[in-house]
Amino acid sequence: MPTVRLWIDAGAPRDGVVAGTADLLDACLPPPQPLQIRAPEVPAPGTGVQLHMPQWTVPANGEAEVCFATYYDLTDQVPAQFRSPDGTAVRFNRQETTQDPLSHHLVTNYYQGQYAANDPVWGPYTCRSGAHLGDSCNPLSSGACGPGGECATTPVKSIACIGFGAPDSQIDIRSLGAGGTQKTVSALAFPDGVYDEIPLKGVLLWDSHAFNLTATPGKLEAWINFSFAPPVDQQHPVQHILDTSKVFGMNVPPFQTQEVCNVHVVEAGAQLFQLTSHMHKRGKRFRIFRGAFRCHGGDNDGAACSPAGPDLCAGAPCQDPAGHDGMASLIYASLIYNDPVAVTFDQPQTLSGSEPDRSFTYCALYDNGSTNPAEVKRKSTSPAPPFNIGFGGPCATPTGCVAGKLRAACSGHNQTQRDASCDSSPGAGDGLCDACVL
Repeated sequence: MPTVRLWIDAGAPRDGVVAGTADLLDACLPPPQPLQIRAPEVPAPGTGVQLHMPQWTVPANGEAEVCFATYYDLTDQVPAQFRSPDGTAVRFNRQETTQDPLSHHLVTNYYQGQYAANDPVWGPYTCRSGAHLGDSCNPLSSGACGPGGECATTPVKSIACIGFGAPDSQIDIRSLGAGGTQKTVSALAFPDGVYDEIPLKGVLLWDSHAFNLTATPGKLEAWINFSFAPPVDQQHPVQHILDTSKVFGMNVPPFQTQEVCNVHVVEAGAQLFQLTSHMHKRGKRFRIFRGAFRCHGGDNDGAACSPAGPDLCAGAPCQDPAGHDGMASLIYASLIYNDPVAVTFDQPQTLSGSEPDRSFTYCALYDNGSTNPAEVKRKSTSPAPPFNIGFGGPCATPTGCVAGKLRAACSGHNQTQRDASCDSSPGAGDGLCDACVL
């Protein structure tokens, strides 16, 4: 049931109230408070290591995406048999991330550029926890913050860490293992013979995005555990696939839906063992089909399309040149944007042959208030993105009515005229033009 899913998404806490459960249970519950998850155990010596994201505070009834840096050194914790041949990296075959349940996403990258961890370009480091909380610290000095302490830079608002730190920090970085997660707890285990690796030491950039729907400021903290890959599993380095070429492909008018599709071609000889997805608030469904499905003929000739509809081809056929058949080719479906399905194949799928044989068509369905008008994107409630970079924030001019003539289109040269165009009857004064294109 939905209530149990919310409880699990929040880390299955023993105490407290999970946001949204009172309405689902039709119960009178105390106001929800920010929930905290129990920190995972540190792997036993010789079996793995743990990295820690120091806590930061998510404001009450607020949203923030921040970036900050820490330095780590695992040299003394990794026996020689779990290192790369040159001894500079640790190899692992399982990764588990645990974080407090306020998170929308956590993306962790390690920096490979030219600037040292203690270079002023990162900003000042302070103790984010421990006995010396708030004191300045040297990230290269082990134990500078005392037992349980963590030395880190100050979290600053940033989308994807753009503009943070060193000038080359957007170029010379690599995802830490699986790269990111949306879940409170997520695990990725590789098939036999497959491994990944990270440097034994270096600078980590933590990109943390969170929502706090309670009236109390909340703590967000995270831990990443890595299990060492024994020599027998150090045969094939894992390759992570991240296709963002259609990340801004949606253009959904108020109170309508839209499905956006794209085709991704995997390298010949790849062995695929896991698929997952990433959407945001108004993403209602994500599907992946085996094959390169495109419109054949018509106005949208050549456009990627879903063989399961809705019709993106304006009546022309949606076909795959390799002959994959519609719904029979469906291999992935996820209906919850903030808890996406992760499909793991019992046996890795070997991909070979022509490009259509190595292709996947993925389609994302967006609902901008069509099913529930209260969920339409609104100018008045859309927070501005950091740096005013122009996407994700309020629309310049709302185009749909949210009160009065609900769902109607607005008209007029200013807000007063647009609101009046939404009135249920001329001069009623009950109209509000506030709905935006998504």
